[in-house]
Amino acid sequence: MSEKDQLHGPPLHEPEPDRLPTGKLALIALATIVFLGLGSLASGWMLYRAAGSLGQPEGAPAASVGRAEVGIVDQRLFAQEKRAQELRLEQRQRLESYGWVDRDGGVIHLPIERAMQLVAEGRR
Repeated sequence: MSEKDQLHGPPLHEPEPDRLPTGKLALIALATIVFLGLGSLASGWMLYRAAGSLGQPEGAPAASVGRAEVGIVDQRLFAQEKRAQELRLEQRQRLESYGWVDRDGGVIHLPIERAMQLVAEGRR
């Protein structure tokens, strides 16, 4: 015998043909489908019962319905939201006008341009 024949000699036994246990696999698949289906039905039933026990609120709607802001959540659409522009306009008007901050304490506010001019001159 040559060296090549010794390395690649005849197999020790005949290989078995590849077969899948299709019966067992089908049974496992069917059991899985049935189990998941029953679980889905049970969870749906529990959700239905929980929703029914909550009930619907009776009487007048909550006081926050229709308000522009509930908590920290804006309720208006962005296209309808104008509060930022209104706030900016109010701030601009305050920066450009005279008025009292604390009348009893003698504290006033004055236009920002005039205040910057006074600071530049060294006066307070």
